[in-house]
Amino acid sequence: RHLHHVGERLTAYIQETLKEQILTAIPAIQKTLRYTSVILSQSVVSFVFSSIIVYDYPNLRKGMESLGSSRSRVQFIYHELAPAVRTFGRLISQAFEVQFVVAVFNTIFTT
Repeated sequence: RHLHHVGERLTAYIQETLKEQILTAIPAIQKTLRYTSVILSQSVVSFVFSSIIVYDYPNLRKGMESLGSSRSRVQFIYHELAPAVRTFGRLISQAFEVQFVVAVFNTIFTT
């Protein structure tokens, strides 16, 4: 009879402990799912936009170059800003390349 009573108390303790652990874990799980869904949706949107840009690159290039033509109303702005924008783009590109190389070496040396 004493063992039966101990068994019931142990079962109740285990159930209460599991209930507390589950209730504690639920907010963390919700937060993780929320962040995962945000990251996933942002990645999908980024992929779609980058695909559109890559696919339509020739037309985008022609459109940008037409801004510098003699018939364009913004020709003076284009000629003033285009070199700086081009330099900035190259700088950002080099920064991404360096970051990629660092990530590769970091992965190699830490695994």
